[in-house]
Amino acid sequence: MQSPSAQTKSSETRCATLTLPPRRGFTTASPAPTGQTNIQGFCTDPKNAKAFADMRKGEMFTGRVQDTEPFANTSPYCFIEFNNLMNFNGASQPRSKWTAITAGIYSHHLFVAEIAHELFP
Repeated sequence: MQSPSAQTKSSETRCATLTLPPRRGFTTASPAPTGQTNIQGFCTDPKNAKAFADMRKGEMFTGRVQDTEPFANTSPYCFIEFNNLMNFNGASQPRSKWTAITAGIYSHHLFVAEIAHELFP
């Protein structure tokens, strides 16, 4: 695992290397309708592979949210964890009591949120 100082790119910079469609622009339909991007094609596109791999640098899963603090500005996963953006932990509790959620659980919830317009038209 790299130290935070060895990670020179911020989460914003890492995400900016992906050409993301506008919100609600992903679709599970293949072929994608005009103006939308097929999510599977986007994720398997070789030009996105480096950006995806780069976003994962520094991620760790210790089960303790406070351990994500050094990487909160360089790892999208750690940023979400440390700032409780998914509201999985009680904001009134100290971070030392928060339960860490795996990146896989986050990606599931965020993916469903992105394609919800297809699931519930």
